[in-house]
Amino acid sequence: MSGRMKFRCTACGREFDKGALIIDNVILCPDCAAKLHDIVDSCVYENVMRLINGEKIDIDGCVNKHLDDIVRLKLRPLRVKLMILRGIKAYKDLAV
Repeated sequence: MSGRMKFRCTACGREFDKGALIIDNVILCPDCAAKLHDIVDSCVYENVMRLINGEKIDIDGCVNKHLDDIVRLKLRPLRVKLMILRGIKAYKDLAV
């Protein structure tokens, strides 16, 4: 027995032993975690560009574009919105 703990991805059901991303009560495998990071990074970039162009941010619109993937990842849209907002804030803090 290897003694390693096995995880099961909440989103895809795959079993894995390292690289888990745990958000609230959701465990994501490395592939699903990468998908989540892609969504968040895309929305942060889109909204930072809006700020640079003098427009208002639209986190709801961006999350709605990716809603199917967010639901597949078994995450609440509000949790993803908070992750996006943190990313935008980090950019604004760096720009000041």
